[in-house]
Amino acid sequence: MTPEQRTTQMAEQLSLTDAQKVQLAAAMKVQTTAMTDLRSNTTLDAAAKTAKTKEIRDTFNTTVKGFLTTDEQKAKFDALMTQQQKKGRKAKSQ
Repeated sequence: MTPEQRTTQMAEQLSLTDAQKVQLAAAMKVQTTAMTDLRSNTTLDAAAKTAKTKEIRDTFNTTVKGFLTTDEQKAKFDALMTQQQKKGRKAKSQ
């Protein structure tokens, strides 16, 4: 799924306003760029990459939660992030 598709899907799932959609797109772009840069970094070992991935994810989560305005949006976002983490762990174990 492309970052644009993820943005659209998350915007629908979270019932975002137009202003929030713009903020989500910007946060998604920052995260995507950071992850792409990290993947191409050959100087970091696996543990350092894992730590940096967590840092990037945490920054994204904090940024998004900063512009979510309702408890319902925040709860849905937390559920989405938990679901994505479970998918990621499952894919790595296979």
